[in-house]
Amino acid sequence: MVSLLRGFLVSIETCDDPRSRTDTYVYLGLSGRRGGGEFALDSLEEDFARGTVTTLRAGDLPSPESSAFWSLPADVRPIRGDRDTNHPVTRGIDLDALDHVYLRKSSVPLRYRYRRQAGALMNVADDDDWKIGRVSVLLFGTEAGHEADYPRGRYTSRVFHRSGELWLGTPHGMQVLIPPAWDSALGIPPDSAGVDDDRFRLG
Repeated sequence: MVSLLRGFLVSIETCDDPRSRTDTYVYLGLSGRRGGGEFALDSLEEDFARGTVTTLRAGDLPSPESSAFWSLPADVRPIRGDRDTNHPVTRGIDLDALDHVYLRKSSVPLRYRYRRQAGALMNVADDDDWKIGRVSVLLFGTEAGHEADYPRGRYTSRVFHRSGELWLGTPHGMQVLIPPAWDSALGIPPDSAGVDDDRFRLG
């Protein structure tokens, strides 16, 4: 049965390194045998600053009380964009057919920076290096025919997670794959999602 993506939560740790930060566009990508897409991870606040954990949400999320599996951080922020431009519901992504999730950093500044030199404003479009740590992604969907039950009723979910420090940038590579989390990294097998001690906490 097809399970269409309705929303997601993503948590990204930026390491506390003097050189680590980014104000370029960052994308969450979903790819599978029935298609996929990318989402720009841009909120109204400053994201991906040195030594911080950025937690963002997009689309329609199930209500936390309907599951003992996940918890919503207090400082989660919505990504920018409406249903036509940056919303999971409009992409038609089959959650069950996803093969992998990735994080991609661009070299284009999110907000164009300028500096004054010799009386003229010059565009500063330099790339920057970004050192990341833990990355966790929770994807939520609903089975076809059960749309009316969402977000307070029946839903499906998938978890992707990676840990370990990694540089992203022009000298290092711009993309990293985020593997499924059903392994020893979290210790949460698929059939234990209802166990209260196994709540997946972002951040």
